[in-house]
Amino acid sequence: MHRLTYPHVLVLGLMGGVAPLHAQSSAGIDFFEKKIRPVLVEHCYACHSEGAKKTRGDLRLDTRDATRKGGHSGPAVVPGKLQDSLLLQAIRHASPDLKMPPKGKLPDAVISDFEAWIRMGAPDPRDGKAVSPASNLLDEGHKHWAFQPLMKTVPPAVKASGWPNNDIDRFLLARLEAEKLQPVGDAPARTLVRRVYLDLIGLPPSPAEIDAIERDKAADWYEKLVDRLLARPEFGERWTRHWLDVARYTDTAGFEGDRVRENVWRYRDYVIDAFNRDKPFNQFLVEHLAADEIAGANPEVKVALTFLRLGPHDSVAANPELHRYDRFDDALSTVAQAFLAQTLACARCHDHKFEPYSQRDYYRFLAAFRPLMVNGENDGAPLVEGAGNEIANKKGKAGKPVAYIWLEKPGKILPTHVLKRGDPKQPLEEVTVGLPEVLAKGPPPDPKPLPHSSGRRLWLANWMTTEAQALTARVLVNRLWQHHLGRGLVDTPNDFGLMGERPSHPELLDWLAADFLAGGWKIKRLHRMIVLSHAYRLASTPNAAASRVDPDNRLLWHWRSRRLEAEVFRDSVLSVSGKLDPERGGPGQEPKNLRRSIYLLVKRAAPVPELEIMDGPDGNFSTAKRPVSTTPLQALTWMNGKFIQDQADAFASRLRSEAGDDPEALVRRAYQLVLCRTPRPEELQGCVAYLTGGQQGASRLTPQRLASFCLVLLNTNEFAYIN
Repeated sequence: MHRLTYPHVLVLGLMGGVAPLHAQSSAGIDFFEKKIRPVLVEHCYACHSEGAKKTRGDLRLDTRDATRKGGHSGPAVVPGKLQDSLLLQAIRHASPDLKMPPKGKLPDAVISDFEAWIRMGAPDPRDGKAVSPASNLLDEGHKHWAFQPLMKTVPPAVKASGWPNNDIDRFLLARLEAEKLQPVGDAPARTLVRRVYLDLIGLPPSPAEIDAIERDKAADWYEKLVDRLLARPEFGERWTRHWLDVARYTDTAGFEGDRVRENVWRYRDYVIDAFNRDKPFNQFLVEHLAADEIAGANPEVKVALTFLRLGPHDSVAANPELHRYDRFDDALSTVAQAFLAQTLACARCHDHKFEPYSQRDYYRFLAAFRPLMVNGENDGAPLVEGAGNEIANKKGKAGKPVAYIWLEKPGKILPTHVLKRGDPKQPLEEVTVGLPEVLAKGPPPDPKPLPHSSGRRLWLANWMTTEAQALTARVLVNRLWQHHLGRGLVDTPNDFGLMGERPSHPELLDWLAADFLAGGWKIKRLHRMIVLSHAYRLASTPNAAASRVDPDNRLLWHWRSRRLEAEVFRDSVLSVSGKLDPERGGPGQEPKNLRRSIYLLVKRAAPVPELEIMDGPDGNFSTAKRPVSTTPLQALTWMNGKFIQDQADAFASRLRSEAGDDPEALVRRAYQLVLCRTPRPEELQGCVAYLTGGQQGASRLTPQRLASFCLVLLNTNEFAYIN
């Protein structure tokens, strides 16, 4: 082990600064909306909100700032500190003088939710903005931008007519010109090449690939490069990880046992294949909700149904019926967020307090999933033609592959009721399958029963890709834009509701959505258009004047540098060290395996440490946007952890085999592999001096020095960021 000491970092002068920790992750907000806000509304707001007749203890709990400020006794919630959060002490009934609610203690499970919420930093989207009374929410919803038909927009004329590469640039440049701003210059060719490689396939270019690109003198060299990358199998592997975040994918069930779901990996491989084949997104969506209801669907297509079943499952739940509804709720919540960017799940226990959704809307939508067989935790259904709805035993039938999917239970469909406070033991009115009132453009035709199923999920999927296609297309386009440009046109990619952000460029968003639909819902076509835009090719150069007008770069006057996701960072390290195993597909692998991170076994209870500390997603929730934190533990893990130490050793061996023992050649080759460029003179001089111990003419190069040099280079900000 060649543990790195601080002087080594000083010698090379390569390490960067520290970024802030962001507690407001989409997973944290989702947890608040599902677990915390409903309890506050039901049990606290009557005495501790703006609408209370008398605010007791001068304590309000209806905004984030008021909750953290607290009342006479002090802060109600201190993010990350259980012992200092008086609200937690109150709901625990920790002292005779501090009991909330006063009429009775909340269930232990609810208290545990508050503990978990505070530990994660108390994420809370309530910013104090005025919210209309519930009676007006539906009226607001009917006028809300996300629920309107697509605007018929035309790319605007611009003064600098020679700058745009395509129509995307015309929309962006028109906004910049309106603010009297100009985009910065273009990124250097090598920077752009590395950017598009990492963006499209999640791996850095090799020196040979860069050399071949530089030898191509054709005017369309970049367009040809983009087309080659889109055609590579690594494209599907890279972009599947983005979708798996949204789909809350893991290989295990969660809870205490966290057992491995033996066949869930087939879904991951299905998504990779779908992206590589450029399956139209409307078809992708229908297969996710109702592959078993599509006439003639083959076994590979039916794997898509795993999406509905990916949430956590407690095989020994204390209340099986409640857990059954929790799993229905998980499926509904993920479908609504992933495809419609709506927080419909918040209406399970009561009418939504901030969106135009009633409890009745929720349960009518839920009725589409009610016929699914969710009793028990069978390992899967056989993927063979004619298998019908038979559920296989744990190992499946001999020679017949199985998938981790639900199918519908034959026979009479149980009725769906509105549940008082979401409790299945307190049914209220019975409802039929239907759509939320704010989204329904007139009554759609009733679902048509099929020979082996209710037809309800196929009906819902067809509605999403026809009647609601404007919203569905906007959501998908925004997701791709976010991952390419670093921030969505709508900065709340899982929430297009009244409480979500408004689009920064509404005309561009609708133009992209309309173009996406007109192009046959083809995703690669959209990728290509975005990365060929001039905006994508800009440098990350700062500009003081532009920063004063647009400090957050919402108008995209320069490239927004961003840190590599955990998986891409790990894969890039393996690529540079020469140890990346190219094998594809199959069951999830233990972390010691050197395949791409997409193929690692993803456990809910025990994530891969190298990925978890780099803000890997929480598989319990749909993660639309990962937080980016910088912590001491990250630095320790990526300098002193076994994985990075092993890869630094392997990288050093690769350098010796490719560049020999000449220190200058070693440094040049290392920079080409890691940073995709040649070292600057001062870098070359400093690195050679370190490798030789400062001795000129007589090399004192040792394996330990070379390995520690490799370790530092792999820990530079330039390697860890897409610039």
